[in-house]
Amino acid sequence: MNTQLFNSTNLNSATSATPTNDPVSIGEAARQAGLTEDTIRFYEKTGLLPAATRKANGHRTYNRNSIRQMKMIQCLKKTGMSLEEMKPYIQLGGIHGSLDDAPELHDHLLQHREQIQQQVDSLLSILDFIDSKILAGSMEHPHAQQESYGLNVDDVDDCTLPVLPSRLDSLQARMAALQSR
Repeated sequence: MNTQLFNSTNLNSATSATPTNDPVSIGEAARQAGLTEDTIRFYEKTGLLPAATRKANGHRTYNRNSIRQMKMIQCLKKTGMSLEEMKPYIQLGGIHGSLDDAPELHDHLLQHREQIQQQVDSLLSILDFIDSKILAGSMEHPHAQQESYGLNVDDVDDCTLPVLPSRLDSLQARMAALQSR
């Protein structure tokens, strides 16, 4: 079971402008990775990125693997993982690292994934709450909408509702209901 940290195909989208492994400038690497040049320098300084290769004139250059690693850092950062928490994954070998070589990192990543899933579930619940307000055409307390949806919301706070039956409907049916108001 080779559990590669990141499938490199998922990180190729921003590097398609560099079909070969030809080195690119820090400006081009920043553009492709969606970072600033200062952020790239900071990542190098803190050890999240290896030191860049330098031209004779001292300018930094980066290859596709470096850009993929930048994108991996961005991806992990978007999940709420701190830069300090990322370091062991980077030290494991960046995008080519295998979690099979570090079961504790594998377990940590599974726990991190569970936290993200809980956040997603919470956001979906809030989305249902907002959808219920839109569909009802009212900002009334959820108790006032209880009969409309057949929900028992006695123990629900003002910002969440159980998953509404409308979540099971297709997006098109939901949009039709919103547009008919």
